Amino acid sequence: MVRKPNSLLVPTPGTTRHVSWCFHGRRGTARRYVYEGYKTFMRTFAWVLVIVAQIMSVPAIAGCEQGRVGELLCNDPDVKKLDTDLNAQWARIICSGPTKAEFVAEQKFWLRERNNCNNVSDVRSCLIGTINGRISFLKDLTSCEDPKRVVRYNFVDPWHVLQHPNLYANTNTHVFGWVALDSCRLNATSLLGMLHGEKPHNVNMKVVFKSMASEQREFLCTRSPYSYWQGTIKLDSQGPYLYLVDILGVPLP
Repeated sequence: MVRKPNSLLVPTPGTTRHVSWCFHGRRGTARRYVYEGYKTFMRTFAWVLVIVAQIMSVPAIAGCEQGRVGELLCNDPDVKKLDTDLNAQWARIICSGPTKAEFVAEQKFWLRERNNCNNVSDVRSCLIGTINGRISFLKDLTSCEDPKRVVRYNFVDPWHVLQHPNLYANTNTHVFGWVALDSCRLNATSLLGMLHGEKPHNVNMKVVFKSMASEQREFLCTRSPYSYWQGTIKLDSQGPYLYLVDILGVPLP
């Protein structure tokens, strides 16, 4: 789990508690210079922080940070044109209410699939095919309420699986979140766990492990890793669950 860096503690501009307010005599003159210099420094520093904040608030060009996929999106004329056509189709679709939030989330699922083209040998062909497929999909929609909008994605959050269990049943899927075991007691034998999704849905999905070695149990109990979990979606009387035969690529015994 990535730890957030500690916040930068910056004195409020104009705060001068540690600077003497007595300006009489030579020492006072020196202190006044220190005080004025301090105020100038703090004003400058405050403006620097404002400028940096403004720069950081400017969104990066979509996808430019995504490895080879980003390079193509930013520099390849054919790919850029396709991306423009995709955005036009996206803007055309009328959305409102809860379905709009779902549609936006599903677009993020698709972006994960698009970025997965970084992991194939012919990135450009994969990217062009993926974008063309999404354009065709969006062209076929009339609104967010269109039943054809709901499709299966390969990289999803738990809530989408729980909301559409039959769509994912018996499929190999990457589900995003962090896993916590049902029991971390010494000599525990439980093979159950829970996959916790991220905000805003905060939905949890049951996980069943094929088996569990003591070192793998210790890893999950101490780390609660946050990642994509690739497994098979299965159904029981309580609903869908994720069946895992490995832990982040390491096979279970």
